[in-house]
Amino acid sequence: MDTVKEKILNVSRELFISQGYRKTTTRQILAKANIKNGSLYHFFRNKEDVFKHLALDTFDDGERVAENLAKSDMSPVLRYALTLTMELYSVEKHDRLAELYYEAYSSWVVFETLARKGAERNKLFFKTYNPEFTDQDYYLRTLAIKGCIYAFIAERFYKQEVPYQYKIDTLLEMALSLFNVPMSEIKIVTKKSCDIVKKKKIMVSGFKI
Repeated sequence: MDTVKEKILNVSRELFISQGYRKTTTRQILAKANIKNGSLYHFFRNKEDVFKHLALDTFDDGERVAENLAKSDMSPVLRYALTLTMELYSVEKHDRLAELYYEAYSSWVVFETLARKGAERNKLFFKTYNPEFTDQDYYLRTLAIKGCIYAFIAERFYKQEVPYQYKIDTLLEMALSLFNVPMSEIKIVTKKSCDIVKKKKIMVSGFKI
């Protein structure tokens, strides 16, 4: 990665984490990175574009961590469940992450990118359960699941009234049912993914969850 681009991303990540996305300005990024306007706009269109890159990197990192955690059990259902469980659990534990995830899902650019990438991944994960599904079937179901995650994160960010475990149980049951995973398997995978996330020392993009 270009050193200037890397500096912009690292500085922006620090500012977003320390003071939030909305309070961070392009001017602050330029000042902290000690660069001029032209250097930033050579790589990114605006602050939202910087945030988009960081957000997508964070989601990719979460998927890599889930894959490593599940490597002793190569079940794609467990890998998928772990990704969702880690996301909600990390949001539950960190106020700043709750804010940043909420901002990420509020951006249509980020939301749609996650839905498109997620649909491709879910097609690989669940094709044995759904041999007749089309690409649109996977996209619409992934879109619905991402919408549910966004709603749960918003609830955590604004109200924090619904217990985490109730949200993750509901999310996994709904998401896996949409891909026709049997309920008996859903119950086993839900318990296993929750146990792994609570017992393992997990780091995602610098946050310990």
